[in-house]
Amino acid sequence: MVGLREIVMILELNRQGLGVSAIARQTGLDRKTVRKYLERGLEAPVYGPREPGERLALRFRSYLTERLEAFPGLSGRRLHREIRAMGYEGAYSTLTEYLRLIRPAVPRQFERRFETEPGQQAQVDFADAEARVERLTGQIADLLPTWSLAPVVDAVQAMRGVGFIVAVTVVAEVGDFQRFDNPRQLMAYLGLTPSEHSSGASVRRGGITKAGSGLARRALVEGAWNYRMQARVSPKLLARLASLPQAVRDIAWKGQLRMCQRYRHLVAAGKAKVVVITAIAREMAGFIWAIARATTPAKA
Repeated sequence: MVGLREIVMILELNRQGLGVSAIARQTGLDRKTVRKYLERGLEAPVYGPREPGERLALRFRSYLTERLEAFPGLSGRRLHREIRAMGYEGAYSTLTEYLRLIRPAVPRQFERRFETEPGQQAQVDFADAEARVERLTGQIADLLPTWSLAPVVDAVQAMRGVGFIVAVTVVAEVGDFQRFDNPRQLMAYLGLTPSEHSSGASVRRGGITKAGSGLARRALVEGAWNYRMQARVSPKLLARLASLPQAVRDIAWKGQLRMCQRYRHLVAAGKAKVVVITAIAREMAGFIWAIARATTPAKA
């Protein structure tokens, strides 16, 4: 069927001086068709009536209506499969357009409201959670003096971002820090070192290995977020430092200066924050190792 676009092209090529054969070659039409439209001129093509095809409203209306009345949520795909089995050969889009016309509206489900006093429920939930946290933290604090690693727990709290729970978690998961000859061994033990895929001279590094204790690793990552800000000593940190040796305080301050600066440097370099925080957590492990090695555990 020749469309209006082809007719315009035939007339334009003829205006440029091309003959019937040349126009037929360029348009891909036969010469008889080209000659016919040259004689007819620019007229909108007249299309004949469409062949009577599958009429959903006539042949399948009752079936589709019954199915949708019984199951309003039936999908068009399923109904399409069903009527195809009955002999439907039309397009899927024709079916979906028809379904939009006959599909019954789904009644809205009314909501049942109930009200409590403003903030009452949330306050009760938070109060219970806070009470549990305080109770468990108190139990840990009561047991701490009987632990030989209690001095190490106190010492590592000199680090910014290492509170009581983080310190207890890391020390409990690591145990004896003296078994690590250098901080890199501790970093690898906690799974904070990059994985490596090497072949010959090619070395490719990936994400962290995530070996060792996931609890200690998560605690360090949580504490690492504190190094986003400028290096400083908060009142809480100052209270923790009061009873610690000067050597421990010096290590902690040196670590804070380095890690705050490193955070800014890595972020400025375009690194993703999650990558930067993991790198800071890895360095935290190194400074915790130095503090723990400088602290003498209590006698059991």
